[in-house]
Amino acid sequence: MRIISLTLMTFLTCVSFYAQVKEESDIKSQYTIGDDCGDTAYESQLYDNRKGKIIEILSANKILFEQNSVNGNEVKDKFTVKLVGLDASKNKTAVKNKLQDILLNQEVEIFGNLRKKTDKEFGGIVWSLSDNEDIAEVNIYLLENGIARYKPFESANLVSMVMPCRLQKAQETAKEAKLGIWAK
Repeated sequence: MRIISLTLMTFLTCVSFYAQVKEESDIKSQYTIGDDCGDTAYESQLYDNRKGKIIEILSANKILFEQNSVNGNEVKDKFTVKLVGLDASKNKTAVKNKLQDILLNQEVEIFGNLRKKTDKEFGGIVWSLSDNEDIAEVNIYLLENGIARYKPFESANLVSMVMPCRLQKAQETAKEAKLGIWAK
């Protein structure tokens, strides 16, 4: 009887362990992007996410953002946000026009960090909260469609460490497909 009890306990422990590992794997796969750049889920708690509305397009890589929440807390404030990874000196007019088409007066979520609480300008990744699923991550959308060029940036304490890789891969996709500025 004791052997059966030990065997049953061992079996239940193994089943429980497998279920836990499977659940963790399923959760991780929800956040892993199949682009060989890494997993942003492990870094996601290091950066601010701010929800609000784009109220003005200032240039080919800067927008004026009216925030309505910080990490779920209601806050009203305005910030200038530099879209990281975009070269503002190339294809300026087309990039600014596209930003006006897809972002002006739209609800967005911005991921990035202020260096100091008093800063009114920071760099970040812009997520469109519109119904258009093709334009989820705006920075990536502009690059993978050949509208903008990639510009390297220091990502430490700014945005997820995998973003430079993802932005470069987006530009490579446009180059290979000869889209937009890469059509020549």
